Amino acid sequence: NVFDHAQTLGKTLKGGILVLNIKNNFVQIGVGDMGIGLKNSLEKNPQIQIKKIDAKQAIQLALTENTSGWPYKRGNGLPDVLRLVRAGKGKIKIYSDQTIWTQINGQNKWENAKEKLDGVIVVCELEIKDFRVPRRSKPKGAVIKLSQFGSQLSGRDKGQEAYEILVNKLTKLPKEAVLLIDLSDIVMMNSSFGDQALGVLLENIKHGHFGGKKVFFIGKINEVVDLCLDRVAEIRNVEVIKV
Repeated sequence: NVFDHAQTLGKTLKGGILVLNIKNNFVQIGVGDMGIGLKNSLEKNPQIQIKKIDAKQAIQLALTENTSGWPYKRGNGLPDVLRLVRAGKGKIKIYSDQTIWTQINGQNKWENAKEKLDGVIVVCELEIKDFRVPRRSKPKGAVIKLSQFGSQLSGRDKGQEAYEILVNKLTKLPKEAVLLIDLSDIVMMNSSFGDQALGVLLENIKHGHFGGKKVFFIGKINEVVDLCLDRVAEIRNVEVIKV
């Protein structure tokens, strides 16, 4: 994150620290950098930039799943850290800009720092005795097998048929839901079908035509289908997420 979000790559690295202490079944971890800070990092995403967020909102957004300074869906770093801290009955503190946020036992505290910080510092403490890593909450949504259209998928006509069914399925899902498209059992898919069925869908999602709904690709994906997805992503300038 120091290089990726803090934008210190190619510049003089002002600071990147990691502090670790393990004692009496507790672990304390501190990470910090002297980069551009949460607000400036998040505002690299045009959708966030237009909202004109302040330092407090930047921390809140950074702790929200699938929120990132990148223009496509990423951003599970700090949300995952928060889940781990909560599972370990611990506490976490984030210092960014001139704002400090602390959470202890689920209770939030906001403070104004005396000095403005260039960069971000995150400090957390959690109990590691009998600790179990919590899973991310499963997103609400539905699964659809693309193989219902055949094991060999080609042509824009068939792609349009698949697109209409996928759109109908996605439209009926609740707000912020996920449509999981299972690509198992597909032997071949060419770019004509892939672009018409999936590329157009992903482009519409990118432009916000389905609100906050998302599409993930799951299942055993063979090399031919994988190459087709990459080609579709290139044609439509979208990100293809395979899980």
